[in-house]
Amino acid sequence: MKGVVLLLVELKVSDKDIEYYIKLNRRVTIIQGESGSGKTHLCSLVADSRRNPKINIQCNKEVYSFDNNIHSSMLKELKNSIIIIDEDTIDLATNNLLYKNSNLLDCVIENDIYLIIISRSGVYDIPYSIYEVYEMYGGNNYKYFKPLYDRKLFNNKKYNEILNEDSSSGFDFYSEVEPKIKSITVKGNSNIIPKNKDDKKGKIDLSKIKQGYLYMIDLANFPFEFQYLYDLAKLGKIDICDRESFEQQLLKSSLFLNINLDEFNNNKNDYISWEDYFTDLLDFIMKTYANTNYSKLTLNKCFSNKCGYDLTKCNKCRLNKISNKKEDILKNNELDYLVNDNDKNDINYKDKQIEKHYSTIKF
Repeated sequence: MKGVVLLLVELKVSDKDIEYYIKLNRRVTIIQGESGSGKTHLCSLVADSRRNPKINIQCNKEVYSFDNNIHSSMLKELKNSIIIIDEDTIDLATNNLLYKNSNLLDCVIENDIYLIIISRSGVYDIPYSIYEVYEMYGGNNYKYFKPLYDRKLFNNKKYNEILNEDSSSGFDFYSEVEPKIKSITVKGNSNIIPKNKDDKKGKIDLSKIKQGYLYMIDLANFPFEFQYLYDLAKLGKIDICDRESFEQQLLKSSLFLNINLDEFNNNKNDYISWEDYFTDLLDFIMKTYANTNYSKLTLNKCFSNKCGYDLTKCNKCRLNKISNKKEDILKNNELDYLVNDNDKNDINYKDKQIEKHYSTIKF
């Protein structure tokens, strides 16, 4: 596909003693880490910058640090800005104002706002991607940020049993891939990490986390408990599929090899969650090029049946014609080990063209 747009925002904050540098890839960025690493000092520099000319901020947006003096009207007034929130320095009332009692997420898109949230353990009430969780590194004079989660640990162990957060189209796809593969659903990402039902606070029950499975979860919008799964992946007790969402996996199919997205509102920055972006993108393509639509509720037959299964629709379809669609999707997501060896011989991939295509596309 051609035309996928992503606008990066760069932020540099410094004074005579220290410099911070971070790239913002999405609307919500999470910074985690222990006390004493310099996270709170970053907020202090930003807060003091308006009265201290020796503090330098380099960014194409206004930058604000929020504390307990925040009030709801400020959220609507700020435009084209970066808001830094340090959860260690705000009280419960301010926390509720930000996350529960305001239209913060609506303001983020409408007013072109980026959020940097500093938190030790993660954020409960705002959707964010595990790919945009960072730790702070560097010495006394320079601080930079690296992803907290190493993607080299994903798609690593090749487990043949799948645990799927999805109970509809995503589950349907993987339950039909190979009859010998066990595929179960937990019916929602909130059920992936088991809670103790006898505990009023819903304390996590680590002993009940299923092991020996490939976890098929939407990493573009996953709860803060992801750290528990990541720790198990480091121990080799589970595997995690490296994906934003099921829709992103489908979009890697060579069905869409020749699609041009110039007609689509293709700026990912218009979305809080890229899961929503990929869903809208896939629906747009299916309506525009395949005379059908995409639904999260039921797997579209276009992704399972052979091309030509419905002459009324297929004769008007402008997608790339391929055979063995499921195997094609699995291969392009590094999951072709799930396919029976006998089935692999029947796959028509146009290898060179597809490999060249996916080497240039960054999802």
